Amino acid sequence: SSPIGSTTCQDCGPNEFSVSGGTCQSCSGNQISSPGDCTCRTCPDGTEPQLGACAPCDPGQFSTNGAACQECPIGTYSTLPGASECEDCPCGYSTTTTGSTTCGPCAVGQFSNPGEACRSCL
Repeated sequence: SSPIGSTTCQDCGPNEFSVSGGTCQSCSGNQISSPGDCTCRTCPDGTEPQLGACAPCDPGQFSTNGAACQECPIGTYSTLPGASECEDCPCGYSTTTTGSTTCGPCAVGQFSNPGEACRSCL
């Protein structure tokens, strides 16, 4: 927007908005806007706000409710960009780190339930 009494309008910058040409206000941390917007919007699941746009999460990550992308927990994975949830590794398979894109078999003498880390047999 522009100062009071101005004869021209200026668009607010990325991640800012203005109601009725008033002062530009910042969007909250998990929302975005484009220049000239009157409101902010939340990014869809599987994306996160980055530089005024919604960017897809990388493989091995997920997001929901406009939040920043998070790494998939151990025992889960995602293979494609833009995941809104991570898939559970099947029985007998898991991941050794967060943010995985594949599952691997548990070592000899170990087992896992779906979506869990491998652990030793009793």
